[in-house]
Amino acid sequence: HLCRESIQEFLEILIDRYNLRDKYAQKDKTKGRLKAIIEIKKDSSSDTIIKILERLYDFVDSLIELVQRQEHYGLKERETIVLDDAKRVVIYSILLMNEMDKMLF
Repeated sequence: HLCRESIQEFLEILIDRYNLRDKYAQKDKTKGRLKAIIEIKKDSSSDTIIKILERLYDFVDSLIELVQRQEHYGLKERETIVLDDAKRVVIYSILLMNEMDKMLF
């Protein structure tokens, strides 16, 4: 849960930086916010960077699913949640924010 909140807070900073507060005020709209920021970066970034940012968007989508799985104890998948699942969420969240920091700031 804290990883999801950390990503949302990180995007808050980016939303303010790119003056998107009026259009993307809701914190819980993580994917929409990231997509809007990537669209803005398309004007000033190389094709390679844009491709990486688009893959990051896909990564966010998968990470959100992983976090949801944690939040609901794997009930939907009928799988037992183990310590490695929690570690994975933390590590992937850190990697995501690190890459976004490099490419979007």
